[in-house]
Amino acid sequence: MNYLTNPFHPSADWRVSIFGSEGEIVWGLYIANLILSVVTTIVYAGLLYYLVIVKRRAIYKLDDGVFKPRPMEAYVASVTIFITGRTVFCAMMVSGTLGYGVVPNEGYIMEAFHEWPWGFGYGGIALYLIGIIFATPETINDPTLSKIYLPSGRQMNVFTLLMVVLPATLTNTLAGVAGHYIDSNNMDKALKLTSAHYWIWALWSFFLMLAFCFFGRQLNRLLAANIFQMKQKTSGGRIDNLEAARRKLLYVTTTLIAILASYVFAIVAYATCQRQILMLYAPLSLLFCVLWNFCAPVLMLVVSAFIIYGIYKTDINPAPTRKATIKSGSGTAESAGQGTSDGDKSFGGPGGSVSGRQCASTVV
Repeated sequence: MNYLTNPFHPSADWRVSIFGSEGEIVWGLYIANLILSVVTTIVYAGLLYYLVIVKRRAIYKLDDGVFKPRPMEAYVASVTIFITGRTVFCAMMVSGTLGYGVVPNEGYIMEAFHEWPWGFGYGGIALYLIGIIFATPETINDPTLSKIYLPSGRQMNVFTLLMVVLPATLTNTLAGVAGHYIDSNNMDKALKLTSAHYWIWALWSFFLMLAFCFFGRQLNRLLAANIFQMKQKTSGGRIDNLEAARRKLLYVTTTLIAILASYVFAIVAYATCQRQILMLYAPLSLLFCVLWNFCAPVLMLVVSAFIIYGIYKTDINPAPTRKATIKSGSGTAESAGQGTSDGDKSFGGPGGSVSGRQCASTVV
């Protein structure tokens, strides 16, 4: 690689180049990122195999023309594609197969090849949200809770197009055009288009984060209220399942919100200060290189840990079935604690019922 062929010389645009005045450090960071990405890819590929092949769970279903992703399965499938794409890109960068000065039309190819996996990473988070919206019950017998807001199926189709398909289409198009201008050595237009494309990611990620806060909190409150009602009249395995589902929902949604928040911070900074980050101040460039390369795989590994723990507790080493004590005014009666199954259409129990679309404890 000749530095003169790097349009970002003396610094590297670490999204698509490992060469520049700090090239050796960036190369080392890419090596570390490659190792981490390989580990993350193996973990998510294993999860996808277990959920889809071993457990035979569908990633999504079409119900009367409405696209309904299952939260965990859709998230894992989409993120597996994302992290696989990032791993391949990183490996090709380190090996010299890709990079400025290596291939013709390098600007277009580098920008496009760098960009496409991110649509699946973001899309996996969006599909998880869409899945938990469909998993949210429509009603609950608890007068203390305000009315539940749930979009209709057709509205959710529009939401899916706007939040999953549209941003990926726009950003990939802008990234490709920016790469064309890099090839034409028109760096001003290239940087402006790159900035615009990251502003799109920032806005969509911010709106997705707000939607996560609203719908995640709504489902969490419903689960908490239902657990409280059930505890008034019964105890046993079904309550344990709901409490475990609620904890997993909290852990996963909190981590995904953290991913979105860090992503918004990084891309807003890059969109507004890309010249300073890339070309003027090497330490700042390296700081963002670390954030850009490691935030997503590290936090996604955290999410995978929650998913694996949930699988371990429910499938591999489930808690022993114990008697559920049903409380009544005249005494107590015992019945076998029942878990939930994928076929359940409601969850509730003796303490109150929640009617809705799916059993939340089986899909979050």
